[in-house]
Amino acid sequence: MTETISVDSFIQRSADIHDLKTLVKLFRELFAALGFESIAYYVVRRSYRSVSAREGARIEANAEIADALFGAGRSVDFDPVISSLIEKLEPFHWFAAQDSKRVTPEQSEVYAKLRAEGFIDGIAVPVTRRPGELAVFALSRRGAEFPFTKTQLRQLQVACHAMHLRFDELINGNNNFQLSGRETDVMRLVARGNTNKEIAQTLGLSAHTVDTLIRRSFSKLGVSNRIEAAIMFTFHDKLSTEDDVAQTRDRQ
Repeated sequence: MTETISVDSFIQRSADIHDLKTLVKLFRELFAALGFESIAYYVVRRSYRSVSAREGARIEANAEIADALFGAGRSVDFDPVISSLIEKLEPFHWFAAQDSKRVTPEQSEVYAKLRAEGFIDGIAVPVTRRPGELAVFALSRRGAEFPFTKTQLRQLQVACHAMHLRFDELINGNNNFQLSGRETDVMRLVARGNTNKEIAQTLGLSAHTVDTLIRRSFSKLGVSNRIEAAIMFTFHDKLSTEDDVAQTRDRQ
């Protein structure tokens, strides 16, 4: 992966965006810089229920291919690539499961259609925000292979997580998380990658107190792990700082 895309840069720039059209444009630009021309984003499951492709589509690439794959009201997880990564919950090369015994003859036709369209590789990136929910990003380019390392795939996943969280945030119109001052202090250190022990030492708190503050913050932010919390808190912290600056400017 080139250095053209920066996860931190994407997160920071996303926080300045307040409409979905601009957010999607930024996401496309950053991932196009990595060589992806076909970029799709679907919600696959909600509340443990499979979602149809039409209902779950957020960014749809190659509409004619999508119609061929998900016609007749099929759910997104009919796709053999997506059904494979649901078990793994980690970035996945599209054709890695093609020879699996679990792939049905009907699903094998999906691979044939993708190859017929000129795709020889692609990356599927799963993201989740809460139990029972799953979204996936499908990234590719006709005729291109993507020999990313595991570390680079994880970077892709973090960027996709950021996109998913910000997209949900804009849809729900929820930018005010109302973290307390101490919760904010703790979450700033979580966002920097500090462990609970390091946070306790830095702030002079007990490990039990830090754990309680983190769990309470996770609940307010609507996240389930430290990566999601760091991404969502970065949005919140930047927006809060901008509000403080604006209010100061208004008083002057």
